[in-house]
Amino acid sequence: MAGDARTDWVLRVLGVQVGGAAAARPFDEAAFRRKFAKALQSWRDTSEEVEAQLNVLRQALLKTTDKDLHKIAEVGLNGLTGTRKVGLQTALRELAGASGPAVITLAQKAVSAAQEYRGWVESNEKVKACDAYPHITTPIGPTLGRALGELADALTI
Repeated sequence: MAGDARTDWVLRVLGVQVGGAAAARPFDEAAFRRKFAKALQSWRDTSEEVEAQLNVLRQALLKTTDKDLHKIAEVGLNGLTGTRKVGLQTALRELAGASGPAVITLAQKAVSAAQEYRGWVESNEKVKACDAYPHITTPIGPTLGRALGELADALTI
């Protein structure tokens, strides 16, 4: 029976291996939701902390007479990250509203978004330049990178 459509469906949808092989552990959505909620709150807290650090930099840029620096001050973290932060937020919102088998697929999508964002934020030269500002007490790249890694770990099923 291994390899037939019914067995494949049971494994894919229910997460249960049937036949002679060892049974896979079923997906515990309640446990996942608890872990997800905790990681999501940690991510939000860290994101707010980083936004506060960027505001310190923003205020310094706005005190100058350089219009280009004023433009940089206006874009904030979303301006730096392009669609990465918005993409992650969208994936997290979709996941929060899902249930059943869709949770697994949407969790994988959110993991990919978090990992991509993490790779970018830890290596981007603009972020490194922000972190070099002497009054930044919480480095943006490493702080967001750590939080994104923890979020991705919590979302991994």
